[in-house]
This record gives sequence, structure tokens and C-alpha cells, in this order.
Amino acid sequence: MAASSVVAETTALEPGKLVEKVVASVDPEQSYALYLPSSYGADRRWPVLYLFDARRRGAAMARHHQAAAERLGWIVVSSNNSESDGEFEPNRRAMIAMWEDSHARFPIDPRRRYAAGFSGGGRVAVILGYARRGEVAGVIGWGAGFPPTHEPVTEWVPFDYFAAVGDEDFNYPELADLAKQLREVGARHRLRVFEGGHDWPPKEVAAEAMTWMEIEAMKRGLRPVDLPLVTAAFEERAAAAAALEGAGRVRAAAAELEALAEDFIGFHEVDEVENRAAALRQSTEWARAQAAAEEALAWEAATIDRIRQAFNATAASSPERLGLDEVLDVVDLHGLRQRAADGERFERALAAERMLAKLGAQTAYTLPRRMTQQGDHRRALLMLEIGVRIVPESPRTWLRLAEAAMRTGDPQRALEGLAEAVERGLDNLDEIVGEPLWAPLRENPRFERLLAGG
Repeated sequence: MAASSVVAETTALEPGKLVEKVVASVDPEQSYALYLPSSYGADRRWPVLYLFDARRRGAAMARHHQAAAERLGWIVVSSNNSESDGEFEPNRRAMIAMWEDSHARFPIDPRRRYAAGFSGGGRVAVILGYARRGEVAGVIGWGAGFPPTHEPVTEWVPFDYFAAVGDEDFNYPELADLAKQLREVGARHRLRVFEGGHDWPPKEVAAEAMTWMEIEAMKRGLRPVDLPLVTAAFEERAAAAAALEGAGRVRAAAAELEALAEDFIGFHEVDEVENRAAALRQSTEWARAQAAAEEALAWEAATIDRIRQAFNATAASSPERLGLDEVLDVVDLHGLRQRAADGERFERALAAERMLAKLGAQTAYTLPRRMTQQGDHRRALLMLEIGVRIVPESPRTWLRLAEAAMRTGDPQRALEGLAEAVERGLDNLDEIVGEPLWAPLRENPRFERLLAGG
């Protein structure tokens, strides 16, 4: 597309309205959702936020950040092609197309470009920050940290970093450890923990992250100081810290007060905040909560290692010795569920919830997918047998089990799995009809009844 065509098309994009699909001129197979704040005009330069979801949900993710973008005056560019758990190439193309196309269309502030993403998309945002070293001012990670190719302990972090993670997210230990690493290397960062699992954070947390980037930009002289914005942000976070303390969560309250003082020093009086944080840290309640959190994280790490060893051991076993009962004994789902329901030990329960979520994601999707790609169908079926015990409500997990059973030559188990998938609401049954995998069952009466919806 010629530059003049890009300009003509851009003039048709209405500020204040979310556009779900803008085709990138440099790569027509790439597109993004776009939000221009209602105050947008071509007479000045604007901050921009590049978003990368793990499941190509560009418009939904842009909408999730829209209110904050409107209030702060940010352009939002959200990929419709980014994805996780696969090859990196789609993400590489998305990064290039979004960057080049948005710079061709809009007057973007070269000092205030930001990237954010969820899960694997968060790692993509970090990669963009390093690939455009010195050109990306800040990165926001939802539910995942840095990719293995970029470790903050070995490589200078060239951007401000804000992370948010659910307290039941299986990636919580990773992000808690990342925060320690970033602190050790002196990188500007913030970690926000919210109630929930592996998902986008609440909209108010997304807004907090973007506001935090605004305040960091003020500190660096990248934008004028906005005292009303600073004051409102300070008061909101001070109220959140007070609510945590009032709920008896002294460890979280102390951490929030310390972060509050660090973030707003020079803009707001913080002596009282620092004194309150110090008092909480010296309390018996804080020491007890800290010990419980450390114990829970240590148990979580040891449990992950034990289960990983059991999974790895199946690779060394002959197909006849891939024993489901033996692996289930090691996993101990009953024990995990009991621990997750322990109302007396909050941190222990959260750690068990994270373990169940991690095991569910690994055994219901990630590991079977990898094993199937490697042609290791028996181990894929073994993992899925565990997966359906952890997330029995998922029709897609039962379908994957049925497919794995067909690949191992077990049509009876395949029919059982397909029946469970249908019972739990599997849709798009037509996609099964033409699959060669199911050819041996085409004339099976039970298979025909399942495809008919019963």
C-alpha cells in the first residue's frame, strides 16, 4: 500500500471509537485492533501501547485497556495475530507489522512507546523491548515474565517493567522471583498481585500499570509533571494499602506501602508511608505471614520438581510400563485438593491452587501437544488421562484425549472420551466428520449417535 493510501485510510479512523481490524500495509496478513483517544489529533505526538494476547484476541484486549488509554491519552495497537505455545514466527511478524504500520499512520512520541502482553504475549512484549532497545520506554507483563533468551541477571534491562499476576496463577512463583532479580540489578519495576488465576488482570490493574508508566515518564522528563494525576494515583494506592492492612494482610500492605514511597518520592510526602511500612515489617503478624509465604513457595517448588521427575521418568519407560496409577500417586490430586481447601493456611491453599492450575495447563494441553508433535502418542494419552481428572469440565480436553486414544489404537477409550466431550458441551462436531483420524469409527453406531448430538 502506498504512503498516500495509508494516510487516506488513516483519516477515516475515528478517534474515540475502537476499530477491531486495521490491516497492516507492510504485511496484509497481519492486522490489529486500534483505539485512538477522543482527544487525538495529528498536531502533536502521542504515546502508544502495543498489545500481544496469547490467543489472538486483539479487539478484546484493546477494549480491556481502552478506558485507561482514553483517560491518559494513549494510542492502543493490539495484534490480531499474536499467540502463545507455538512457533515464534507469527509474533515476530506481528511485532514488525504493527510497529511499522503504526509509525507510518500516526505521530507517535518516540520517547513514549510501550508494549504489553498476556502469558506468552507478555514474553513477546519483553522481546520487543529488547529488539527495540532504547526505543521502548516500558513493558507490561500480564501473567508471565521474561523469556529464557533474556535474563535480567545477565543482561541490562533497557525499559521500565510492570508485572501483574493472579495469586492463583501458576506463573506466580516465576514473577515473584523475577521481581527479586530486577531489584538486585537495579531495574525500575513493579509487581502487582491480584486475586485470580492465569488471566488478564482487572481493568483497574491495567490502568494502574499505565499510570505507573506515566509517573515514571514524569521522573525521566519525558512528559510534563501532572500533579492532579500524581495526587489521584497516590491517594488511590494509599487507600488500597489501607484496605489490605484492614483485612489483616500485613505482608501485602507493607509491600504496597514500600512501593508507594518509592514510586512517589519527590512528587508527594512519603515519610508517613515509610514509617508505617517499617512498623508493619517489625510486627509479629508480618513475620508470621512471611514465614508462611516462604514455606508455601518452598513446598510448591519441591512439588513441581517431584512431579516433573515422575513425568520425565515416563519417557524412559517402555510403552507397556507407562502406568497411569503410578503417576497419579506421585501427583496426588486428592492431597492437592485438600490443601487447596485449607481455610486455615491461606498461603498453603494458594500454592496448592497454583499447582492444580499448572498441572491442568500442562497435562490438558501443553505436554500432550508437544508429545503429539513428536509422535509420542502413548505419553500424550497418559498426560491427558491426568488432565481430564484435573479439569473434567473442559470438553476440549476430553476431545484431545479421544484423539490421542485413536492415535494409540484404542477406539473404545476414544469413544468414551468423545462421549464425555459431547456431554460437557463440545460444539463444532462437524469438524470431526472429515478428519481421517476418525475414519475407523465412521460406521460405528455409537460414533454416529455422538455426532448427531447424543
